[in-house]
Amino acid sequence: MEARRRKDSKKRDEETNGEIDSKKKRRAWSGCTARRGGRGGGGYAVRVLGAPSDAVLAFLHLLYAARAEAAVVAAHGPQLLALAHAYRVGWLKRAAEASVSARLAPGAAVDMLKLAGLCDAPRLRAARARLAARDRAAVEASDGWRFARRHDPALELELLQLLEDARRRRERWARARA
Repeated sequence: MEARRRKDSKKRDEETNGEIDSKKKRRAWSGCTARRGGRGGGGYAVRVLGAPSDAVLAFLHLLYAARAEAAVVAAHGPQLLALAHAYRVGWLKRAAEASVSARLAPGAAVDMLKLAGLCDAPRLRAARARLAARDRAAVEASDGWRFARRHDPALELELLQLLEDARRRRERWARARA
């Protein structure tokens, strides 16, 4: 009788541990779902957290095409840059970096400078620094600048240092020309 109780107890413990393990697995994979399409369609839905679905579709399209299409990269530049950095796709990262750098806007300079730092994109960082140096007033009037001043003092300090370096460089060039 005692042996049977131990066996039943052991079986219950294994079932409980199995349920706990499956709950942990479900919790760990809850953000990353893949499910079969309806009625034998054979399609799968894969969610990539942190990126819009259009950008993920463009990313997958570009991966399968194995070449950067300018229109697609221009439409989803910052998101493709982040995805290419996260999944280590060098050629797509360079194309997205060039596309984002080509479309410079003073209002988004701070945001793109932060993205360049997160995605390790030196050409984008240099282009945004040049833009910030050229049009400092527009950059300081942007929402990104106000947000950086309130919430990210390291980014604000980096941007101020870039602006100061640009000012010193202009003065040095002016002295060299004179």
